[in-house]
Amino acid sequence: MVCQKKIPLLTDYQVMKNKNRFLFPVLILLSLAALAMKKFMIPFHGFFLIVVFDGMALFFLMKAFRSEKMTGGLRGRSFNFDLGSIVYGICSIAILYRLEYWEGWERWISVAGILFLIVTILTFYTLGLIIRLPDWNKKIRALLISHLPWIYFAILFTPVALCKPRTFHNLFNGSTFESYVRTRYPADEAVAMIELYKPLDGKAIKSAEAYLNDAFLSEKDEEYEKALDYYNESIDMNPDNALALYRRGKLKLTRMEISSEMAESAFDDFSRAIQLDSNMAVAYYHRAVAHNYLYPKKRLPTRNDLLRAKTLDTSMNQDVFINGFLLLPLSDSSIEPATGGKIK
Repeated sequence: MVCQKKIPLLTDYQVMKNKNRFLFPVLILLSLAALAMKKFMIPFHGFFLIVVFDGMALFFLMKAFRSEKMTGGLRGRSFNFDLGSIVYGICSIAILYRLEYWEGWERWISVAGILFLIVTILTFYTLGLIIRLPDWNKKIRALLISHLPWIYFAILFTPVALCKPRTFHNLFNGSTFESYVRTRYPADEAVAMIELYKPLDGKAIKSAEAYLNDAFLSEKDEEYEKALDYYNESIDMNPDNALALYRRGKLKLTRMEISSEMAESAFDDFSRAIQLDSNMAVAYYHRAVAHNYLYPKKRLPTRNDLLRAKTLDTSMNQDVFINGFLLLPLSDSSIEPATGGKIK
């Protein structure tokens, strides 16, 4: 009689568990790829973020409820595991809300933060019990694998939840906080937010000066996109530098491909520079040029800025334009805005 060795059959729960062991590491890699795409502003990064983090939330929620269904009771189950799966799903959604700046992200972060703190306390309590067991150090690898979701969210969710807006934006985005806020919010609200979160240490001021010098050199070498990036970094470090704001605005207005959006952005830079230094004649002059491009029929603000510029600096080399403009009646619109290209 030949004895045949029995081959153990895996239950549905065991098969599902084996698949989950490999699925979550794949989701981790995909999430890192999505974050890298957002940082380097690769096209469709927003769509990829939504797919990955929504998929991660779905994975954890299905994992929790499948565990409930497969085991059929509390025997052999870890309450911490099931609670963790639900909380990790909520954390995935909260992270996505903040990364995409969706309305209500503060509530999602608050709720997820409280739940994640509970899971963290239970996790440390469980680890405290495990290390009291004999030969626990021989199972470190299995312990790390079983707590991989907690490790992942401890690393990612913590900065997402606790970082201040400026630090968070600069950490996860390719643009600076200052430039992002100025394009997203009204001017007064943007200035208030920038003032609230601006760095106050001397190291930031030194970094701002270094970026400003790099911007000057790049502009001299006609590397205008690079110069704009340096101006953005400098102003993000020190948003109260009137010269940096003026030079960035002038770069946008005279060296970049002009458009209504670009002219509006330059106009805002000149206005902020004037708020910081009301005697900067060139800022008044270039704000007048930007205003004339944006609103050719609204001549009074342009005229006032030109008068102010001429009063502050009678030796400006733009006298031909200033005098010619001031001689025109306010109802005349004979100076037309540019239709494209660069303003000289």
